[in-house]
Amino acid sequence: MRPNISKAEARAITELKNIGSIIIKPADKGGAVVVMDRTLYEQEGLRQLTNPKYYREIPESVCTDTVERINQILTHLNNIGFISDDQYTYLFALVPAEPRSFYLLPKVHKDKAKWPNPKMPEGRPIVADCGSETERICKFIDFFLKPLSNYHPSYIKDTYHFVAKIRGQKIPEGAFLVTGDVTALYTNMDIDLTLTVIKEAFESVPDRGLPNDAILHLLELTLRRNDFQFAGRIFLQLCGTAMGKDYAPSLANIFLQTFDHHAMEDYGEFSRLYSRFLDDIFLIWCGTRQKLQEYGEVSFFSMRPTSLLRVCVRPAERLAAW
Repeated sequence: MRPNISKAEARAITELKNIGSIIIKPADKGGAVVVMDRTLYEQEGLRQLTNPKYYREIPESVCTDTVERINQILTHLNNIGFISDDQYTYLFALVPAEPRSFYLLPKVHKDKAKWPNPKMPEGRPIVADCGSETERICKFIDFFLKPLSNYHPSYIKDTYHFVAKIRGQKIPEGAFLVTGDVTALYTNMDIDLTLTVIKEAFESVPDRGLPNDAILHLLELTLRRNDFQFAGRIFLQLCGTAMGKDYAPSLANIFLQTFDHHAMEDYGEFSRLYSRFLDDIFLIWCGTRQKLQEYGEVSFFSMRPTSLLRVCVRPAERLAAW
């Protein structure tokens, strides 16, 4: 294959990669490439990882024990005929050569005045699951979660779906067009509550003929035993799920369905066209600003999912024109 860069450019890239004092990562948004001072990058990572609500440093990886537990469940699923011998061989967990890696995607789009350091923005935490002992298990779990994750009336597939949904809508006079998102959704998903929500989702479709307990057990193992390395140290995630796991979007979608129900039922007289794409929310609010603030302050899941609700007042004819 013919290279699309010159030899000089290729050599420059190699030289940059070998400079130990810098870290090069893509920006969290916008497609930029960010070059960071390694010391400041590690300081930002450790700033997040030393928060005892979300992480705990451990002396060594727990992956060996995790592998044994996963394979016990897989053996059971194989014995009862739920997975074939070939599937068992494919899913069989192995101890990886290295622990997972934790890294940050710099949020350079954020207001610089809010950066933790004038030369280092906040980073979005990612735990790479590729090549880990749970990589294939997470894909397996997602196979069962994904059908349930879209099983809610506020579901938005993509931009085209959203435009089709709002096209031709008539907006009552004085209504607000409201957008909102959830603060660090993946990180703030309490594990106990997440497992309860997924169990209830499984029970809502009881005729699937699936070994729900085994799938839930695998999910719990991958959530509670998500260990990784950063700056030569090993950490364990205590709250939430890592963005690097295949099932993370489906898990988050199901997690917020109770919030959807609350928004559409308890506040149904004020909320119209409530829609959600993962943690991005849109609705037409027909009540007062005071009632909207009350709605936004309702606490769910031991977090504040609408703490970033941004009220936008726009001319109704603009939306109608879509």
